[in-house]
Amino acid sequence: MSPKFEAKIKKAKRGDVDAQFAVAEAYRTGKGVDEDCAQALYWYRAAAGQGNVSAQNNLGTMFQRGIGTEKNSKMAVYWYRQAAEQGERVAQFNLAMRYARGDGVEQNDTEAAHWFAKSAAQGYTEAIGELGTMYRFGRGVPRDIVAAARYHTTAARKGDVTSIGNLLGYQSEIESAALSGSTVAALCLSEMYGNGVPVEKDLTKSRAWLERARRNCRSDDLIETWDQLAQMERELGAASEMGEQLDKYGLDPDKFDNDFPGRPDPEPGSDEENEDFEGIYQSGVVVPPHSYCYKEWCDWLAKNHPGEKAT
Repeated sequence: MSPKFEAKIKKAKRGDVDAQFAVAEAYRTGKGVDEDCAQALYWYRAAAGQGNVSAQNNLGTMFQRGIGTEKNSKMAVYWYRQAAEQGERVAQFNLAMRYARGDGVEQNDTEAAHWFAKSAAQGYTEAIGELGTMYRFGRGVPRDIVAAARYHTTAARKGDVTSIGNLLGYQSEIESAALSGSTVAALCLSEMYGNGVPVEKDLTKSRAWLERARRNCRSDDLIETWDQLAQMERELGAASEMGEQLDKYGLDPDKFDNDFPGRPDPEPGSDEENEDFEGIYQSGVVVPPHSYCYKEWCDWLAKNHPGEKAT
C-alpha cells in the first residue's frame, strides 16, 4: 500500500466523505491497491451514508449485481432512490429500469417513465432512448409516435444503438405523422437522413423532409420547434428559398397514404383538392393505388401534367 493511499485511508477513517468515496473507487477498480470488492462496499456505504450521490448509486449497483455481497434487489432500489431523489441522473435511470422490470420493486410503468424523464431531462442518453420506447408503446405515458421519434432521434444521434434499431422499426409511422402535419416528425426524418442514422445518409431526402416541416409549422407552434427548424436549415445549408429548389425528391411512394388523412375529402375538382395535389406533385410524392384518392390523383395528373405517370 502506497503512502499516498495510506493517507487517504486515514482521512476516510476520520469521516472525510470524498476520501471515503475515493478509497471505495480504488478498491473496486484495483487502482493503487489490490482489488477488494468487500472493502469497496464498506467504503461506498460509509460515503453513501453521508449523502454522496455517486457512492449511493454505485452501492446500488453492487447490491444489484452482487459485487462484494449477495445480490439484494431491494437494497439496490433503496440506494438508487437515495441518489435519484438528489438528482443524480444515472441513479434516476437505474431506478427507472428497476420499475420497468419489476426488479426489487413492484413493476410500475408510470414510475419508470417518471424517472426516465428526470434522467433524460439531464441529457442521459440511455434514459432518452428508453423514454422514447415508453412513448412508442404507451407505457406509463400516452402513446405518442411523434414524442417517441423525438427522443429516439436524439438518442440515436448520440450513438444509442437501441434507439437506432427502434427508429427502423417504426419509420413508416413517423413518416405518416409527418405527412399528416407533424412538424416534429418531419424534423426527425430530416435529422435521420441528414445524419445517416439509422438510414443511409441522403441530403436530398433530408431537405425534402425539412421543407415538409417548414410547411407544417404554424405560428402557434412552440418556439423551440422554430429554433430546431432554423438549426436544421443552417446545418443543411438550406435557406428560405429552399422551397423553390424542390424538384421531385423521390420520397418513398409506398410509405405515403394521403396528405390530409384527418380532414374531410375535398370536392372533386375544387381549388382545395387541386392545392393538395399540387403540393404532393411538387414534393415528388406519388399516391399509391391503395389510397382513397388514387383515381382523383390520376385524373388530376392527366389534366394538369399530361404524360406524367401516376406510379
